[in-house]
Order: sequence, then structure tokens, then C-alpha cells
Amino acid sequence: MNAYLARVIENVKAKHADEPEFVQTVEEVFTSLEPVIERHPEYEKACLLERIVEPERIDEINILQADYEAMRQAIQNLGVVPDILLNDAVRIPQVAIPQVPIVHGDAKSISIAAASIIAKVTRDRIMVCYDKEMPEYGFAKHKGYGTKEHMAAIEAHGLSPIHRRSFVKKLQDFRP
Repeated sequence: MNAYLARVIENVKAKHADEPEFVQTVEEVFTSLEPVIERHPEYEKACLLERIVEPERIDEINILQADYEAMRQAIQNLGVVPDILLNDAVRIPQVAIPQVPIVHGDAKSISIAAASIIAKVTRDRIMVCYDKEMPEYGFAKHKGYGTKEHMAAIEAHGLSPIHRRSFVKKLQDFRP
């Protein structure tokens, strides 16, 4: 396995030692990326920028600020300073590296599109793992999005530890 991917997986194992299914999911995602990285080594670190922010932190600082925080952490963990950042429609505060915010970046930049796909696949796989722990919520089906089925599960079973309280509160505020 690629040395960089192996280091990332070892870090995940150390941080999430008590979550073996999550670690297995991360290993599968990163292992599936290896052929792409072998063909395009310039994507090696760019593909692995994703960071997972805990729901409590998102509730504390809001989703946008949590995104910025995760992006800053990812940039710091690169090990090299990029010449420029291509961002999907945002400028990351408190980052001195030149940035190009591209509106609809996932449709205009293969790098941004690849990162978007990796993030979505990773999130979906994590939700499938959560579904095994809490099948009553149906995470494998709706992947955590605010569908009618998901909202019905919250009404029937209450909030789970992974639900963002701020998001659920906003949904409840808009109900008739």
C-alpha cells in the first residue's frame, strides 16, 4: 500500500480504536483510492483532505465554521504548502495560501469534483456503519438526509448521539 495512505489509516486506527467498523470503512475507502493515486500521484494528498467534524462541534460553531475548521486542519496536515487552493465557492478564512473560489467548482474542476465524490462516498459508508449500530433510524437508506422517513424515525426514537441538535431544531421550527 502507498506509504501516505498507510500513515493516514494508522492515524485513523489510533484515533478511532474503539470504532472498528468505522476504521474498516475508512480502510476500504482509502484502499479503493490507491489505483487512482498510482495513476495520478498529484492527487495523493489532495484526495485525503477530508476531515470529519463531530456533531457537537458543528452545533457549537455552526456548519460553515466547522467546514472551515476542517479545511484548515486538512491543509495543516498536508505536510507541504500548496501553491494555490481550488475551493468549491468559498474562501477559507485564516488561510494565507492564495485561493481560487470556484462557483459550481465540482462541475468545473476535476480536482474539486474528485474531492466531492470522495467526501460523499465516505459519508455514505459511515452512515451505513451507523445503521448497523442504530438500525431503527434507517441511516443506510437515507444517509442522514432530512427525508420523511428520517424525521419519522427521530419522532419515534428520539435523537441519536450522531444527530446535530442545531439541524434538528431548525427542521422542527419549520413544521406546521
